[in-house]
Amino acid sequence: VGSALFSQGELFPNLELGRLLINGTSADNYAAAAVRSRENLSWQVWAQRLNLFLNYVERLLSPELIIIGGGISSEYKIFFPQLKIEADLLPAYFFNQAGIVGAACFAAEKSHT
Repeated sequence: VGSALFSQGELFPNLELGRLLINGTSADNYAAAAVRSRENLSWQVWAQRLNLFLNYVERLLSPELIIIGGGISSEYKIFFPQLKIEADLLPAYFFNQAGIVGAACFAAEKSHT
């Protein structure tokens, strides 16, 4: 479960929410999209796991917005309706390419300051 946290337009460095413990294991091993495939979970079961993780993130950080990226984001119409969170929820605009596009934009911006 890759993650990035921005506050007032600034990236919070070295954050890895995938290391949070959920049901005795890391979120990476519990709610990542790869786990859905590896464990052959239904969309409903996997969405319940993801929802548990997102609720945990909300309790810790109270985000206004959560953006889901990565390969799974192109399937957002399947699992978003099953997620019950307080924050606004969006799929990443560039879906699976969102991380690399965001990193490139961030690097370009930093190189000009």
